[in-house]
Amino acid sequence: MEQLRDTYEVNGFLFQSKEEAERAQRELDGIQYIKGKIDLKNSKAVFQVYQNLMKQNLFETLPGYCFLKELRDCLLMAPDIRNEDVAMIAVHYPEKAAEKRQETHIEKEEPIKEKKSKKKEKKEKNRNYKVRCHFFMIVSLILAISVATMMFLAATSDNVNILNYENKILNRYSAWEEELKNREQLLKEAER
Repeated sequence: MEQLRDTYEVNGFLFQSKEEAERAQRELDGIQYIKGKIDLKNSKAVFQVYQNLMKQNLFETLPGYCFLKELRDCLLMAPDIRNEDVAMIAVHYPEKAAEKRQETHIEKEEPIKEKKSKKKEKKEKNRNYKVRCHFFMIVSLILAISVATMMFLAATSDNVNILNYENKILNRYSAWEEELKNREQLLKEAER
């Protein structure tokens, strides 16, 4: 049989396109990273990783599905994980995945202008917020300085105010008391 197209090998799998082979290689790199980070003997950690991988639909090539199958088999053998809790592996065919990517690419191209205009609007809003923030910081600083100045003036002035009224009143009464004592003493001396 004659080979019409180039094929690309990744971890024992042959791929017809370079893009699929590169995708498979990225998945293999991710698998190696995951294997390096988790202890496959810890079934609870494996179960969490398996659930996250299933939710995110990260794998779409055969090496990725093989890894998911390996994790699933490990979980099915684990005594502390119920078999009902281990989800089945949903297979996404590469042709359909490629079509979906093309559809999303077309959908993404259409609203690019809208996204750019939204970005400009966001930048304008951010500028407005920055101006407002600077304005309010300056106003707050001025108010804080004025409050500190008023407190300083109130503490150092001779006028009676809420901060020093008690001392002023006590001083006044003590002065009256001394004056009365002096007068009493003078009266007593005058009587003698």
